[in-house]
Amino acid sequence: MNEFGAILKKLRNSKGLTQSQLSAILNVNQSAIANWESNTRTPDIYTLKNIASFFKCSTDLLLDNTNEDFNPLDNLSPELSKINKIMTALNKEGQNKLLDYGDDLVQSGKYKKSDTDKLEA
Repeated sequence: MNEFGAILKKLRNSKGLTQSQLSAILNVNQSAIANWESNTRTPDIYTLKNIASFFKCSTDLLLDNTNEDFNPLDNLSPELSKINKIMTALNKEGQNKLLDYGDDLVQSGKYKKSDTDKLEA
């Protein structure tokens, strides 16, 4: 059985978000995300619905009240899904080259997302 914190962390990581980025999207403190992921605290029902809406999943999935197999890859955006498929088709050297190329694109500044782009993702 998956606990809420583990499910939330898998979903957050599947979108490539940091705790800070997710906290900005959900309009909560970063410490709230950390507490939820460590199962120290749980979100209120309103926030739980917002989390489900953002990740395009049911609250049942978040609370592990479902018989469906949990696979965070099912919730990837089409772009991240394509990147995942490419990465799994490459050997380690190819994966490293792809990651280096991605780093080069970001560092160039020309293709880097603005803060508002990150919130809309």
